[in-house]
Amino acid sequence: MIIFKKKVKSLTDEEIVRLIVEKNDPKYFEEIYDRYAPKIYQKCLSFTKKPSEAKDVAHDVIVKVYMSLNKFLSLIHISEPTRL
Repeated sequence: MIIFKKKVKSLTDEEIVRLIVEKNDPKYFEEIYDRYAPKIYQKCLSFTKKPSEAKDVAHDVIVKVYMSLNKFLSLIHISEPTRL
């Protein structure tokens, strides 16, 4: 498990999203969560001013992100330059 975590930590966000979507494996999302949950919570706290509400809102945001990862991946494909 430690080797897996080290390997995943070295991947870019895009690479992790591809793995989540292509392998349909949520274990990779843990790294995205670890990278962004504190920032999402802090932003939510700046809006709500209440830690318990911020935690709830942050949770909702994270769930929506997870549920939308394949849309994110589609956007990456659209924005990639065509190689000739």
